[in-house]
Amino acid sequence: MTVTSLRDGYVDMPVRRLRQPGDIAFGDDLPSQVSLVDGALRLSVNAFAIDDGNDITLIDTGSSNAWHSTMGHLPEALREAKIATGRIRTVAFTHTHLDHIHGLILADGGDGFPQLSRLLVRELNSTCSGKWRGWNASTTEHSPSTPDSVWARTSRPSPPPAMKSGTRAFA
Repeated sequence: MTVTSLRDGYVDMPVRRLRQPGDIAFGDDLPSQVSLVDGALRLSVNAFAIDDGNDITLIDTGSSNAWHSTMGHLPEALREAKIATGRIRTVAFTHTHLDHIHGLILADGGDGFPQLSRLLVRELNSTCSGKWRGWNASTTEHSPSTPDSVWARTSRPSPPPAMKSGTRAFA
């Protein structure tokens, strides 16, 4: 089994968005080991490919063209790692923030993973712990926790109207 880290890009997060325990914003009291880039914290956005020798499971899919121009580079990272998207059969989301899920759809509106047959989405409860739920691509039924921006497929349907080429993915 091989695990490959794949870089989708980065985002520079304003310090005012960072939180301490108790939901208290950081100010000038950031720990000294935290280095900033132009006053912001640079956060790497990554996905992980798990290759069992037959199929590949992808953990998160990056942001496609849904957020910052410094992100959306997962297709390039897959090519550099010589990982064929046709071998990716399962995608598991750690959570459903746009920088983790929007890579299902390519920037041009195309299907990012044409052979995808399983999508796992974590169902959270009020304590932020939860269980994994998912669906099989052989059915169009999915769990109630699946975001509307993600759909089950029986074959390769067209993207939803908002996802046609020339539009911002999931805008």
